[in-house]
Amino acid sequence: MSAAELSDIIQHFETESGSDLPTAVRYLTSDVAIARTIRTCLSLQIQPAEFDPSLFQWLYSCVQQKKKSGDLYNFVVQFSLDIILVYFYAVYENQPELKASSEALLMVIIAEAEKDPSPPVQIHPMSKHLPQSVVSQQAVLTEAMLQRHNETEYSALRPSFAGKPITVNNRLSFLSSVVAVFSDRLMLCPAASKIAFCNGCVRLSMQGADILCGLEEVVGHSVSPVTVRDLEALGEGRRYSVSDELLSAFLHGVRMCLFHSCHEAALQALYCLKARAEYELLPGSMQVSGALIRLSQNVKPTPLDLDMDKYSTYTDNGKLQDPTELHTLLQGHILKLKQRRVLRGPQDSFADHSADSV
Repeated sequence: MSAAELSDIIQHFETESGSDLPTAVRYLTSDVAIARTIRTCLSLQIQPAEFDPSLFQWLYSCVQQKKKSGDLYNFVVQFSLDIILVYFYAVYENQPELKASSEALLMVIIAEAEKDPSPPVQIHPMSKHLPQSVVSQQAVLTEAMLQRHNETEYSALRPSFAGKPITVNNRLSFLSSVVAVFSDRLMLCPAASKIAFCNGCVRLSMQGADILCGLEEVVGHSVSPVTVRDLEALGEGRRYSVSDELLSAFLHGVRMCLFHSCHEAALQALYCLKARAEYELLPGSMQVSGALIRLSQNVKPTPLDLDMDKYSTYTDNGKLQDPTELHTLLQGHILKLKQRRVLRGPQDSFADHSADSV
């Protein structure tokens, strides 16, 4: 959408509603390559002063008034991917107001999509990975996000947030939002299960040698690229021996691959995340969303053999256990292993290292 088209929509909205627009909106309208500007700022980890919470609060009200401003709602939907990236940025930069406003906007977009009574629409294929299918309104959001991503962003500009920890807190919040709009598209791509993760995604996600060696130890061969068979090797009783650090790397790569071609292999990693959340003491705000639960119902899991009394995060008096054993997930810390090796050898039983792993 060009700046001129955006300007027309905003003028129409102002005329109909009499609302004043925040400075941030006027800033955006002055830039022809709107999405590119946002992503460039994010890739450099620079946030323009104009991107303040008031922008997302205003967009939130626009989405809620969908029936009165359909054109503007459709425009906001096109920026779902950008909103997700801004949310991710706000989490890392510890900007609670920006995080709350962008997260609220994502949630209301998802809620509107899930209750939309519109009939299924025909989506034309964007690539060989996305076959033509009849999909729901929820998947239309996915299509808009993918289309925007493919048109305006090069892989080199994707913000990788290198050096930033991918914690349970922001992973659950981020994925519960993203999965809600990606779930339909994932379910429609059975052919993608034979496609490997793209090398670029794997290399960006595998930031440390320990993670890379740990993955090679599990799958038994080189991990470039990671195929769906490699992910399946994590199942059959061993899926839950994957450390939190390794799972974080998987999810980081999965996130990038989802934006690129929606590999169905992501389901396995997403199920691992759901299984963790179900067996850990997480507050309501960090629980996995219903969308992720529905998504994981299509995956046949390996039963989790875990004695919660033995491996509880908390003691009977409510205090945390020895931090050398386990860091609290409620504070967003990544689980630490007792040893530097990411995974132990296959000869070790699962029970021997449950406390160290997922």
